[in-house]
Amino acid sequence: LLKITGATHGRKVGITGTIPSELGLLTKLTQLELFDNPFLTGGIPMELGQLSALEVLDLHSNGLSGTIPSSIIKELTNLKHMSLGWNKLIESIPTQFGELNSLTYLDLRHNSLKGTLPIELTQLENLEGLFLEENVLTGSISNEIRNLINLSLLRMGRNKLTGTIPTEIGLLTGLSMISLYSNKLEGSIPSEMGDLTHLQYFTIVNNVGITGLIPFEISNWQKMTNLGLVQTDLTGSIPSTLCRADIRIDCKKVVCTCQQ
Repeated sequence: LLKITGATHGRKVGITGTIPSELGLLTKLTQLELFDNPFLTGGIPMELGQLSALEVLDLHSNGLSGTIPSSIIKELTNLKHMSLGWNKLIESIPTQFGELNSLTYLDLRHNSLKGTLPIELTQLENLEGLFLEENVLTGSISNEIRNLINLSLLRMGRNKLTGTIPTEIGLLTGLSMISLYSNKLEGSIPSEMGDLTHLQYFTIVNNVGITGLIPFEISNWQKMTNLGLVQTDLTGSIPSTLCRADIRIDCKKVVCTCQQ
């Protein structure tokens, strides 16, 4: 275990410079945590690909730049947790992520990653958390998302995603959070999403192409605490069973029964 953080007892301490390539010599390392160091810059060294025993790689909230090296990803076959969020990473998400069968948590949010969502991500059947928000990702959400049978947290807000919300998302009955705000999605909310009875957080705020009636089936969302539907073109009414949730909706278009 190697853990270096820039936060100690609430104060920013931080390390500077680049990630030393010599870390690749620690071939028995299972956890590498170097996070919250804004002056830790440069790229992700290729030598980290030699850490074949690694289960946790946490490099979030640094000043890292460049691409996510695909040659590293395919070698880290024991990886369960990868966090590269809040950096300055660019270019596309490597398709090699699809080979990490043990991966349960993938956090790439708040970077400048672009390109389409790799279909290979839908091969990660053990994935529980997928965080891709605040990038420049394009394309649609594949109906192959149905393969992510253990997914609980899905965050893809503030990208440039297009297309519809796939009906197959309703098969992921373990989902507790879906965040798709500030994209370019269109179509309706699939009625199949009513099967997501564990859902607590759902936002599609600022997707003006989302239209149609709010499906009655979402009345099954008994655990819902935060529902964001504003800046869409939805119509209809909010089921009364959701009135205890924090709801953001345009009452000029939707019958806001909860506020009466």
